[in-house]
Amino acid sequence: PAIAAACGFADQSHFTRAFSRHTGTTPGQWRRQKRAGALPL
Repeated sequence: PAIAAACGFADQSHFTRAFSRHTGTTPGQWRRQKRAGALPL
């Protein structure tokens, strides 16, 4: 929710819809994909 507000969206669902349209995936799915591809330090 803090990211949605910081980006100027009125609520999280509006941010999620816009993010999904732009990336083709939901924010949660995107995070999991990025985490899975992260290299351990």
